[in-house]
Amino acid sequence: MTSAPEPTRPSLAKQLLWAGLAVGVGVPLCLGAWIGLVLAGDRLGWSLTADEVFSWLTAALVALLLWPIAIRGAQRQLWHFRGRPPGEPARWSSEPTAPVPEESPAAGERWARAAIVAVGAASLLAICGPRAVTLALLGGLDAASAGARSWWLALQFGAFILMLALVVPVLWVTERRIRRRPRDDPGRERLELAQSWYLGAGLAWVMCAIVGFLIAFMILRYL
Repeated sequence: MTSAPEPTRPSLAKQLLWAGLAVGVGVPLCLGAWIGLVLAGDRLGWSLTADEVFSWLTAALVALLLWPIAIRGAQRQLWHFRGRPPGEPARWSSEPTAPVPEESPAAGERWARAAIVAVGAASLLAICGPRAVTLALLGGLDAASAGARSWWLALQFGAFILMLALVVPVLWVTERRIRRRPRDDPGRERLELAQSWYLGAGLAWVMCAIVGFLIAFMILRYL
């Protein structure tokens, strides 16, 4: 078994540095890309308004940047909470965590994960980019709710159902394989690492889909 490093929390200076880079560098780059795409679309005759271009740009950021980062973060959290007794609370992102042990998946496993990342990114683009999809989802939420509070409850319930649809099959397949291995079997940790990656991918996709949808909703409502 791989010896686990001590849980650590990023220093305040490092967090401030990343926040400064996101605001001072990321925001101007996004605004510049938005303006450039709007001008390019005008010259190329795109049938997209400026806010639709912004929706596609933010969807691309969610699919290509946030989604891979969220997978890694979710896997780290799940690895940190593995084996915790059912009655003990798991406070997501509120405890110092250790890095996930390095793993060397087989070629087939690498291709499977790459395919999941690619399909997940494409589906996030398809959900968060087109204006028609945003309007359809908003129409469904409006039909299932009777006010602002129930609207948010309907959104949370939909996210919960979607998360179950992605997580339960992974648990059903991987947990049976893990339980067949003795606790001192080195292969057990490899299976646990794979399980944490697939579960993390499922959770990360749902979180990114919600973030991307809310961004598209705010662009539609306020731009």
